[in-house]
Amino acid sequence: MPKLVYFPSLRGRAEVIRLAAAEAGLKFEEETFTDFPALKASGRLPFQAVPMWEEDDGLKLVQSNAILQHIGRAHGLYGSSPREAALVDQALWTAEDIRNEYRKIQTAEPAKRADVRAELISKHLPRFFSGLERLLAAAGTPYFAGQNVSVGDLALWYALELGRDNGFGALLADLPKLNAWYDRVAARPKIAEYVKSPARHPVFKLPA
Repeated sequence: MPKLVYFPSLRGRAEVIRLAAAEAGLKFEEETFTDFPALKASGRLPFQAVPMWEEDDGLKLVQSNAILQHIGRAHGLYGSSPREAALVDQALWTAEDIRNEYRKIQTAEPAKRADVRAELISKHLPRFFSGLERLLAAAGTPYFAGQNVSVGDLALWYALELGRDNGFGALLADLPKLNAWYDRVAARPKIAEYVKSPARHPVFKLPA
């Protein structure tokens, strides 16, 4: 079966891949490690970074979005037309932008983190969250790329879950379509089963 190589006990950039595999009903093995410098020195990682996805036929993929897109295309989670695929891509890169906003807290000097968080709350995150609300309202579809869930939805769902877990949930309070969409994704049977399973790693908390 496929193999996902990533840090132990960490959701991180591999988590959306796990969500996509869960939705697709795709079984995979997770390989973790305790000595990352040794793994990098082994030459096994093309860019000395994880996650990495390996398949039995020799396919080896790095870059988390490339892995996610591959699973989406192979398992019907990438839209049903070029137009829908473009909407999936839009969702994927919006999720990446949101996660980059969260990373500003991680990379800030400790004394400046409160100011960074305040700016995210007052300026940056509302821009993305309200934009997602408008996209759903304009589309009139249950998911961001049409009638069916996609890897773009899963990436955005995880980005919003990260926000809720890290004190940004109040920003979503007055966005009914976005909240309904979030609950719709969470209620999908395979997603709900994975999220509640003991196999899921602990919540990731940004530094205070």
